[in-house]
Amino acid sequence: MLYSDKVNSLFPLAIETVYQQRLSNQIFETLLKFNNDGNQIIPSLCESYKIENEGKTYTFKIRKNVYFQDNPCFANGKGRLLTAEDVKFSLEFACSGLPENKVFHLFEKIIDGAEEFQKNTKKTLAQYAVSGIKVIDKHTISINLKSSFGDFEKVLTHSSLGIFPKEAYQKYGTSIEKNPVGTGAFQLK
Repeated sequence: MLYSDKVNSLFPLAIETVYQQRLSNQIFETLLKFNNDGNQIIPSLCESYKIENEGKTYTFKIRKNVYFQDNPCFANGKGRLLTAEDVKFSLEFACSGLPENKVFHLFEKIIDGAEEFQKNTKKTLAQYAVSGIKVIDKHTISINLKSSFGDFEKVLTHSSLGIFPKEAYQKYGTSIEKNPVGTGAFQLK
């Protein structure tokens, strides 16, 4: 496909146009996605998930054979295995008050601790965590909601919630928008 619109960012949390979204969807993957017919939500980066606590707790088992694309942000330049820590980092970034994050509204008033995290992370993510997002083990993460929210699974399919590694943000900082690192089938050359 050839696009005539200029793409300024491929950082999933900063996507603002359908053109950026179409390109970003090739580089990044989300926890959940819609099936090919678009009528059912299915696992993507997770192999399974369960909903407990009257719809307030979601627990995701992360697929064990998923790697990030090769990139200089990793110690040896080779992509590494996706873990629950990566999912936590990406979802917490989506709850942050950092200027690069344009999607806080997706989690505002939904995830436990999201508002407090957003207020405390206007300049840095250091020393803070979203109380409702917890790593259980290397391949398991849980998300606690303030109250049950029937569309939460649909929210997690949003293309702006593509998972990315902490190393990419540490290496590229605000220029991560031009240096995307995901788990998708394609990478930026």
